[in-house]
Amino acid sequence: MPFATVIGTEPLCAIASTIPAGVGVNEVDLAGGLREEPVDLVKCETVDLEVPAHAEIIIEGHVLPGVRVDEGPFGEYTGFSSAPRNPRPVYEVSCITHRHNPILAVSNMGTPVDEGDTVSTVAFRNEAILALAGLPVVEVDVSAYGSNHLVAVSVQRAYSGIAHHVANAIWGSRLSSFIPFVVVVDVDVDVFNLGEVVHAIVMKCHPVRGIHAQHNSTGNPLWPFLSFHERLWIQGAHLLFDCTWPVDWDPNIEIPAKISFGTSYPKDLRDRILSNWGKYGF
Repeated sequence: MPFATVIGTEPLCAIASTIPAGVGVNEVDLAGGLREEPVDLVKCETVDLEVPAHAEIIIEGHVLPGVRVDEGPFGEYTGFSSAPRNPRPVYEVSCITHRHNPILAVSNMGTPVDEGDTVSTVAFRNEAILALAGLPVVEVDVSAYGSNHLVAVSVQRAYSGIAHHVANAIWGSRLSSFIPFVVVVDVDVDVFNLGEVVHAIVMKCHPVRGIHAQHNSTGNPLWPFLSFHERLWIQGAHLLFDCTWPVDWDPNIEIPAKISFGTSYPKDLRDRILSNWGKYGF
């Protein structure tokens, strides 16, 4: 099988390469969509493949059928090494091309946050937004601190069970084997603020009624929390944190009032404090 490894491409091609596009979908087309113009391609020297013309380095050749050598263990995007040293396919290099004075781009995978987290979470967030199309979703974030494993979604509480609807939409998409944890919050929570998300989990998620586990689902052999048997057979589990107030709760009696600078003080007072913040010495 011919291969061409691209090292050091422009950011949108790097982002497109992390999208779980699926069989038959050309990632170059996805990169072109993100760029809003086609990606310039050039034919390889020794294999019948095309690669981005402005890449720093191209390594090309063939994967040898039936040949294996021991490799690893290596650290993964999770910050753990999930597999022992194992026999892996051998890539036979036939040609290396590069720009003058090329830049060797490297992603040194480990505990977050690193390059892989910052690039891939952009792509995974877009995938989650597409999966949630048509639902009363306000905002979506895939936290780089969770290395793609956690998605936080804020919603309008339009109907009972909306958190399940959101989680099932994500787990029914290609993200099922990438995102095991879904947090659904009300619209007053900023999903891009991890502190607010954690606050919602510990204050609004009931330890019994608010946590919902999905058993025997599609897994990912790189998830560190799986047993060896589960990794071998790609068995997994998913978990939903429902941090929304029930729609049948009386807002005047049952829903606690949120006490914060942004919600509990008059706007003119807040504006006056913020405008003088520097004078206060902060």
